[in-house]
Parts: sequence; structure tokens; C-alpha cells
Amino acid sequence: MPDRDVVSWTTILMAYIECDGCAEEMMGLLHRMVCSGVAPNRHTVTVVLKRATLEQGKQLHCHVVKNGWDSDEFVGSCLIDFYAKNRILGDAHLVFDLIEHRDVVCYNTLISNYSRIGLVDGLIPIFIEMCWLI
Repeated sequence: MPDRDVVSWTTILMAYIECDGCAEEMMGLLHRMVCSGVAPNRHTVTVVLKRATLEQGKQLHCHVVKNGWDSDEFVGSCLIDFYAKNRILGDAHLVFDLIEHRDVVCYNTLISNYSRIGLVDGLIPIFIEMCWLI
């Protein structure tokens, strides 16, 4: 393709999500995307977070903050899931707290990860808050 935009780059990155063992290649493509002058958007970040290592995810989180997307519920839910899957629930909860308009997806992402890790006592207050606010 002679002209690649953020949509075409994100589409090819999405193909790498389905491929086990292709995380490094996916991150190489992201690097090529940025070097070609195409900036990742919110959707690109959420796609790449699914396969990012902890270090890569933290760098993507910095990109999110730099672009002012840290209060976005869609990006925030993906960051919550990323940190929780890496067993860093403190950071997952900090991301959750920064989301301006928490929806049921934000709450369920945090609740399901607390449950997956086995921290039932931590998910009950979040569930109660969700019931009151949504």
C-alpha cells in the first residue's frame, strides 16, 4: 500500500492479536507505524495493549496520558484489564479512578479481574458502588 493511514496500520496490527507468539512482530509494526509519521489513535492503543508486555504497556499508558485519553472509558477499560492481567491491581484501580464517566464495562472489567485473581473481598465494594451509580 503506498498510502497507509492509522486505520490501515491498526487493521494489520489487529491481525497480529490472533497470532500466538507474534507480539514482538506486532510491536515492531507499531514502531514502523510511528516512524512513518502515523500516530496511533485510541483504538490502536487498545489493540496493542492486548499483547503488550508490562514494559510496553506502561509505555503505551504514557502515550495515553500524553494525549489526554486517560479519562476515556474505552481506553481506561483496556488499561484496567492490562494492569489486572499483569496482577498490578493497584495501578488498575488508579486507572479506574481517573475515568470520568465510568460505564458498566469499566466496572465489570475491574470486577471480573478481581474475581479472576480470587480477591472476592475487593470486588464487593466495587460491585456495590456500580449498583448505586449505574
